[in-house]
Amino acid sequence: MRLITGFCVRNILGETIAIPSQEAARRLSGLASLNETGEFLFRQLETDQTEQTLVEALTENYEIDVQTATADVHAFIQALRENNLLVE
Repeated sequence: MRLITGFCVRNILGETIAIPSQEAARRLSGLASLNETGEFLFRQLETDQTEQTLVEALTENYEIDVQTATADVHAFIQALRENNLLVE
């Protein structure tokens, strides 16, 4: 799975924002605010990933246990799916 095309991620006044354009703008109105791990996962999803590879990347880059990483990745992916922002 990966993100649909058309997002630009920018840091604006200390806040990370995903700005939709192209296909993404047709599916998501408004901006998406991302915390540090959300931005990390968002950027990982610019290329094909699985939930497992995202969990592995999260545990390798942050001090987080596998159980917490799995729950966080699942919730993040679910939110993206609910908004039709993934190519499966």
